[in-house]
Parts: sequence; C-alpha cells; structure tokens
Amino acid sequence: MFDEIALSPGLTYNSKTDSVEGFVDHGGPNRRLEFADHALTFIVKGIHKKWKQVVCFTFCQGTTSSSDLCKILTDVIRHFRSCGLSIVATISDQGSTNRAAINQLLANTRRHLNVQGRENRLQGYLIDGEEIVHLYDLLAMF
Repeated sequence: MFDEIALSPGLTYNSKTDSVEGFVDHGGPNRRLEFADHALTFIVKGIHKKWKQVVCFTFCQGTTSSSDLCKILTDVIRHFRSCGLSIVATISDQGSTNRAAINQLLANTRRHLNVQGRENRLQGYLIDGEEIVHLYDLLAMF
C-alpha cells in the first residue's frame, strides 16, 4: 500500500546522521534543497498472516511526480522480492498522481508484451516479468 500525506514544512538537525532533515528526499542521491511538504509512505501487509509494516517513506514538495512514483514503486517491489517476499498487489487511493503512475506501468507492460508479440491477458502490470495487480482503495488508507 502507498499513500501521500501533507506535512508542515520545517527543518530539523539529526545528530545521528549529522544532516539536516526536511528537504525533498527520494533516497540515495535524489535529495534537493527544497522544503518538503508531503511524505510518500509505503506499507507492506501480509495476506495469509495478520501483520503490516511501514517499509519506506520519501519526502517531496507538492506531490510526487508520476514518473518518480513509478521508479520508487518499482524499486520497493524489487527490494522485497530480493528478500523473498511475493508481492501480488499494490493498493492506493485514486489520486491523480497514483492513477497516472499505474497507467504508466500498465502502458509499459502493454508495450513490452506487444514487442514480444504476446497478447496481453494480464489484469495488472509487470515488474521483472511478474504480474502485480493494482487495486484502488475507496476509503482512507491509513
């Protein structure tokens, strides 16, 4: 599951990492000296057992762009698969950025299958050859 929330912009000093927090930060080198006013949060939830865990969050100004969301979502899914988890679905609200990102992933899948000469019978999108179905939550996520 992923969702974005609004934040009050502000800066704090983190003595453990000797860094200033509160700027736009999508992880790694993707940090900009712009005040963050939104956080994008990812939660993994079990299907067969009852558990959930916040696993990733990024900070952005305005909303995360759909292209950045596609990249971050793909990276999060790949990291979990490398740990042995099977990701079968993603869930988000119907925000315009979320819809655009999922539509981009679906279009990438259609193009990929078209290049291979395969008929698209999928309900979702492919990440590294494995299908993930996206579901839109009609209620508040968290």
